[in-house]
Amino acid sequence: MKWLTYRTDLLLKTLLLLCLKGLEAQNKFDLRNPIVKAIVLNSKAASIKAWMDAKINPCDNFFEYSCNNWLRINSAATLELYNTNNFEEMSNALLFKIKNLLNQRESEEDHQNKHMHKVRAFYRSCLSTKDNREAYVKALKLMYRQYGEFSFVERSRKWHLLRNKFDWWSVMARLNLNYGKSVILSLDIQNDVKNSNRTMLYLGPPALLVGEPFVVKRIAQQMTAIFELPAAEALEDTLRILNFEAELSEGGSSNLSVETLEELLSRYPMPEVAKKYANYFDMEKFLKLALNTSRLPEEIYLYDEAYLKNLAKVLKNAAPHTIEDYILWVLLDDYLVDFNTQNWQEFCGEKTKTYFGKFLSHEVYKSFRNPEYEQDLKELWQEIKQAFMRALNDTNYDDWMSPQVKQAALKKLRKIRLVLNTYDEENFDLFFKDLHIDPQNYVANIERILLKLESLRTDKMAKQTASLDATQEMSFTPIYENFENTINIPVALLQPFRLWSPVYPKATKYATIGFLLAHEMIHGFDDMGRHYDGQGQLSDWWDKDSSREFERRRQCFQQQYNRYIYGSDVEDMEASQAENIADNGAIQLAFAAYYHWRTTENVSMPQNGDAKNTEVFCKLPYNEWQLFFISFAQLWCSDVHPKFKDLQGTHAPSKYRVIGSLSNFEGFSQVFQCPSGSEMNPSTKCVIY
Repeated sequence: MKWLTYRTDLLLKTLLLLCLKGLEAQNKFDLRNPIVKAIVLNSKAASIKAWMDAKINPCDNFFEYSCNNWLRINSAATLELYNTNNFEEMSNALLFKIKNLLNQRESEEDHQNKHMHKVRAFYRSCLSTKDNREAYVKALKLMYRQYGEFSFVERSRKWHLLRNKFDWWSVMARLNLNYGKSVILSLDIQNDVKNSNRTMLYLGPPALLVGEPFVVKRIAQQMTAIFELPAAEALEDTLRILNFEAELSEGGSSNLSVETLEELLSRYPMPEVAKKYANYFDMEKFLKLALNTSRLPEEIYLYDEAYLKNLAKVLKNAAPHTIEDYILWVLLDDYLVDFNTQNWQEFCGEKTKTYFGKFLSHEVYKSFRNPEYEQDLKELWQEIKQAFMRALNDTNYDDWMSPQVKQAALKKLRKIRLVLNTYDEENFDLFFKDLHIDPQNYVANIERILLKLESLRTDKMAKQTASLDATQEMSFTPIYENFENTINIPVALLQPFRLWSPVYPKATKYATIGFLLAHEMIHGFDDMGRHYDGQGQLSDWWDKDSSREFERRRQCFQQQYNRYIYGSDVEDMEASQAENIADNGAIQLAFAAYYHWRTTENVSMPQNGDAKNTEVFCKLPYNEWQLFFISFAQLWCSDVHPKFKDLQGTHAPSKYRVIGSLSNFEGFSQVFQCPSGSEMNPSTKCVIY
């Protein structure tokens, strides 16, 4: 019978979700309609119930209590996915909207939108490579041969005996000048970390290809496809290129945490930098060419000099043809297509999103934009912010934070801004003006886009480096920016009914959206953010005693999360304490904000069923406080394919994000009446905020 009940619940949830998606597809969201409202509420309640496993004691393992059935229904291994989670679903929903937009047949009205017309032409150019590989390869070779040639292409000519004249530093400079492409040496113009009113030049390590096994396989396959190399030769050349990169990366600092940031960042007069590397290449000529200027800045920042010192040694010992091959392959990386892809629309949608992320985000958002959602989000942000201010003004942190540090924290907190990434103010006309997109030439299109982006930086020293990284533009979670002291909200988060709706109980909103906002806010005060002030400048505003106590508490988290077992190996969590600090502080602030709203807004609490309590789901047996914690835990319901469980990034695995933060929170134990000493209510708790 239990199995039958479970399957019935799942069927109900599926039917309700189909109704909800039908309404969403048609944009019919009149929540004043009782039927629509009932579908929305019952769908959410069915989802909550479907993922839970009531057989689990919540005081033993709250993640399994809240999410055990997610692992059964959304198994990553069964679905043959890297992972499954709410954020992937949210991202996929946005990508589905983007795909529909890109594949939409253009009406006369659409044709008037010249920007969208060009974006669709780019998308079609990517799709065209599937059936026109020969033209794609020809265009690719035409592009990269402006800068050199691969050794494996001219191997029969014994070319390597003649390649000592390859001027690698001038090629790198031209790539930076033309495309903003950093190879071997990153060249960035960003705000001065000590004075945000001016920009500075930074030299340091670039982003690397990363020699993981799947990367090796992908590159070898691409070499075979483009250059018709035998598989064994392609693999040999791939390993040679990636081994060169591995030698470069060996010189970089292994721990790039903020405690070492100021040590890694050194400010030098320009002549001193030129002299420092004079034996390896002409730094001044390199920078003048890359920046298209005859006047270099008087001072620059060198970031991670250990990398730069090792770089000089590696370049001195490396074969010239390997350096050239590496530079050219990094150049190709932007242009490569995966001929083995099973879904060309998805692949080309991702590529289009990479180059037109802001515009697509802006256009797609029009289809579901809701001013009520935006206003609700802004009000929630203010409530979360006020909760932190109350904590700083009260005695919450008096046992470890000095009054001076608390005042400095308040000063920074007041200056944190919330930014919705709607891109309403973006000048898309400037970018698209004179940008020619050929629906049959994918390679030429990418080159034109890169050239256009760099052409807009007419004064390269005055304008910050352009970035093609679409992480921020099209991400699906908020992002805190230390240099700007802002929290950027992607429009994906505002998709209706993904995490929240105006008709949901407020507990779900505070526990999900509220938590995410609080998490990013705490990043401004974690072991990285606490080194920046309200202007986004590196600043030491902590006294020694407060800093020492912060570090002691940070180590408590490190020890706690290092005890967690993942598979058969103990997780090395040392690098991710910023995320753990943010998780732990955020759940307490989100709950404090909800508690304040619940106890001060005079919301009715019917006791005898005389009226509906809007703060609970009538079909679920949980009060609003329990619903808050269940909603938080289910935010992190997920499953990772066994093959990829070691690739978790800087965050702790979802299971421990829930268990770790709630086991440190006395309020959780009170709500679920967890006895002292139980798994979810240990006697020792780690707390900073």
